[in-house]
Formats: sequence, structure tokens, C-alpha cells
Amino acid sequence: MGNLLKSLFHTAFPASQKFDDVTPPGSTDAVLQQAVGMLKPVVTAYRRRYTQYGASPKGVFWSDARNVKQRFDLLSRVFDPADCATGDSTINDLGCGYGA
Repeated sequence: MGNLLKSLFHTAFPASQKFDDVTPPGSTDAVLQQAVGMLKPVVTAYRRRYTQYGASPKGVFWSDARNVKQRFDLLSRVFDPADCATGDSTINDLGCGYGA
């Protein structure tokens, strides 16, 4: 998990990427310049938690599997029940879990 996050992060924000010395506040470039500093504590916290608990609800700051299932149940409400009955509908809750 840690290597995957690191790889994705470096792909999105390559170290060799250079920005102008002066960027307008609130511009895309200004936000990207700040992204590394803003996301580093998040990456560190998730890496530590995942290392401690592995691919489990606790590994990504969920209290237990029951709460994860409840989240999926709530998310599934956006689908028509007839579509869910066929088993053809899926949810990609990217970035909010451990791959359950």
C-alpha cells in the first residue's frame, strides 16, 4: 500500500516538475506547489495505520467491518433496486477504503 501511494503521488507530482517563481494565489500551479506539503501528513498517517493494521477497516481509519458495510449499503441507495438485483451494478469508492 505504501509503495502504491508513493508511486501514485510521484506520478501526479513529479519532483522534476518546475513552477514559475511567481504564481497567482489560488491558481492551479499554486495549489500544486502546496500539494506535497498538504498531503504529506495524510500519506504518513495512512502509511502508519496500514502498516499497523494491514488491509482491514482499521488499516484505513474505519472502526470496524460493520461500519464499512453500512457505508456500502448507503452508497447503494443511488442505484435502482432492479439494477442491483441483477448484480450488474458496482461501486468504486476510490480512496475511501482498503479494497473491500
